[in-house]
Amino acid sequence: MLRVHFHLLRLAVILLLPTAVWGDARAETDDETGFRSLYNGRDFTGWEGPTHAWEAADGTLNPQPGRGGTVFTTDQFADFIVRLEYRLPPGGNNGLAIRYPGKGDGAYLGMCEIQILDDDFPKYADFDDRKFTGAAYNMVAPERGHQNPPGEWNDMEVRVEGSTIQVTLNGHKILDSDLGTVTEFLADKPHPGKDRTCGHFGLCGHGHAVEFRNIRVKELKTVEQLESVSANASAHAESAAKKDGWRPLFNGVDLTGWKVPEGDNGHWQVVDGVIDYDAQSEAPKSKNLWTTEKFGDFELRLGWRLKESKGDHAMPNILPSGDYERDAKGKLVTTLAPNADSGVLLRGYGKAQINIWCWPCGSGEVYGYRSDTKQPPEVRQACVPLTRADRPLGEWNEYHITLRGDVLNIDLNGKRVIRDAKLPGIPPRGPIGLQHHGGIKEGKWSTSSSLVQFCDIWIRDLSNSDSSPSNSEAHP
Repeated sequence: MLRVHFHLLRLAVILLLPTAVWGDARAETDDETGFRSLYNGRDFTGWEGPTHAWEAADGTLNPQPGRGGTVFTTDQFADFIVRLEYRLPPGGNNGLAIRYPGKGDGAYLGMCEIQILDDDFPKYADFDDRKFTGAAYNMVAPERGHQNPPGEWNDMEVRVEGSTIQVTLNGHKILDSDLGTVTEFLADKPHPGKDRTCGHFGLCGHGHAVEFRNIRVKELKTVEQLESVSANASAHAESAAKKDGWRPLFNGVDLTGWKVPEGDNGHWQVVDGVIDYDAQSEAPKSKNLWTTEKFGDFELRLGWRLKESKGDHAMPNILPSGDYERDAKGKLVTTLAPNADSGVLLRGYGKAQINIWCWPCGSGEVYGYRSDTKQPPEVRQACVPLTRADRPLGEWNEYHITLRGDVLNIDLNGKRVIRDAKLPGIPPRGPIGLQHHGGIKEGKWSTSSSLVQFCDIWIRDLSNSDSSPSNSEAHP
């Protein structure tokens, strides 16, 4: 009898307490060990972003109608579980920003946006499945049919570990995906942030008064633990590389060992461990970034990515001969698509420019030699990429460049794109450069601007060495 009275009393307490504290009975029985609240139910303590466009009161957070923007936690998270409740108005649309960088569109610049949507609203009837509630927005579709109607509260749990993400809605697992394996995106729009390993947690206000409450998090791996693991892995990799004759050209902290253009005014800079350039150097002369050291024969490895495009560009099609493709009337055949443009310069010689761009032929093209009609046909042909090995705009790529004498080989993302190209007239020694291109002219962005980042720049000196360069060639 005592046990019966105890349970009746406990039930009465649950029913009398505010739902903003307890949620529903199912949530109360879940194991909450290790979770902590992210929202105090009153104000935006611990949150950043456009809080002026949101409302915080009575245990709920919601965007003001017609306003919004992503609000996000001050804290950052690596691997974690987040639990919350949400309630949609008819036609409501919002989302959860996962590993959000703190600015920009969380769906693309963060790891992903977990969609929250009134799936059955007529306006959304023709949506792609990758846009419905629980989706990794525009990347992976969820299982549908488990969301409560508008006006009712829903329980959602999102578990993020490494590149995997799981979403549970009202007790049903509706998404379980490894985003590291995703290669197809809706409308072919890349998601440059999908491989992020940490970031803020955010609520993506899309102008609809979607309400959130009981937001709590459990950290599975802290940012500090992630950094420690990464540092140890990097230290081991660096130690192994140095034993094999490699050494870094970039320390990941500042531009020591690089000659910043005089008058640049901070446009070449180090951001989050990578060399970042915004194509707006104010240097009156050369705007390229050069090593202070000169090199003869070498192997060079470096990571690069084009951050974004400033518009579509009519890019000529390059034939295997090195000539531009033309139609029957002699007009250039072009492909109109988003573009950005930079390059790697060898031995201080502008003609030896290894292109980084979005042209149909792919990166790795040696522009100065390929476009020079005075060069022998075999020289021009060898400077056209054998295959297009670029990853989508916004994603990281890796060059492995080998230069011995005047013979050049290039691997891009493990595929040989330039094989035994001769570069007549290239100097025997010189610095390595990272190229400026485009920028803002007369108030308008060039569609061939070097909005680019570089990382993990390593070199191995082959001068005075009889050893063969490492064979990383992977045939297409």
